[in-house]
Amino acid sequence: MYLPIRLAALLLPLSLSLPAQAQTPDFSGAWVAAVCPSGAKSNAAACANFVLELRQRDGQVCGAHMYASADYAQMEEGAAPSLNVMLAPGSAADALVRGAGIVVTNVSGQPQRLNIELALENGALSWKRLDTPPGKVLLPRTARFSKAGSRTLFAPLFEQELRAACDHVFDLAAAQKAAPIPGSEARAVPPVPAPR
Repeated sequence: MYLPIRLAALLLPLSLSLPAQAQTPDFSGAWVAAVCPSGAKSNAAACANFVLELRQRDGQVCGAHMYASADYAQMEEGAAPSLNVMLAPGSAADALVRGAGIVVTNVSGQPQRLNIELALENGALSWKRLDTPPGKVLLPRTARFSKAGSRTLFAPLFEQELRAACDHVFDLAAAQKAAPIPGSEARAVPPVPAPR
């Protein structure tokens, strides 16, 4: 009896000094944001709804978006996939994980690629649109998302299409990393396939 207690007493300080296993921040899942005009936070009817469904693999985020104006008169649904973001290299233990990429918007009837930035910090996802293109753009300049309680907010068939499309994007990026195409090093973000 004496030996096990003494051994436990010796091992306890050692186990307390070991660093905790860091978890990699994960962008995967369904994210929701209310985009409200100034002063309208308490009036949900005045706020637009913004949804992102994201998948993450090997430092890359792929997904789709849906945006609806406050009165649902204007809506935009991204294709599968409509966004692709490369995460900045860094420690998995960082409190803030940031990435830059593109989103394809189709609100004007013609696909437009816009530069965006996503950041994940303390369980909250922030969105920043970096471009101000000419013409109509529904997607907001900034938004702050919370993780949805559901795994997906899209229809099951679209979720399956998105998963397959993102897996294809991830596989292409992995193949390019394994055998880079000459001149492809300058491209920071693999292209999002054109909407079907």
